[in-house]
Amino acid sequence: MVLPVPFGWYGNGALWVAVPTRGILPAGRPYGTPWAASQWGTKFPWWRVIPGKLTITGYRMGGPVAGFHTVVADVHAYGKTGFTPSALYWPKLGCWQVTGTVAGRSLAIVVWIKAVQF
Repeated sequence: MVLPVPFGWYGNGALWVAVPTRGILPAGRPYGTPWAASQWGTKFPWWRVIPGKLTITGYRMGGPVAGFHTVVADVHAYGKTGFTPSALYWPKLGCWQVTGTVAGRSLAIVVWIKAVQF
């Protein structure tokens, strides 16, 4: 059983994100993907205040780890600004900095990625 995670909003003049209020972001095995056995996945909402394509990077705070990747929805499907869903894929659990960038403006958050059973 997965309990709901309370979220709060954090942002700037370019991007906003719904972040977990305790800093713990639950992640599960992304079933049906080629990397399900070796990575964890999290769906993550972004809100673009300014027009542009959203790109996302991740850096593990405990040291470098290759393999973080994302799938970001096509902004044409969601309008010039507004909601943009993403999926974040983590090669290791732990503390991560995630940075979203749109039109040269960035927003970074730090979260603890914790495995959950779905």
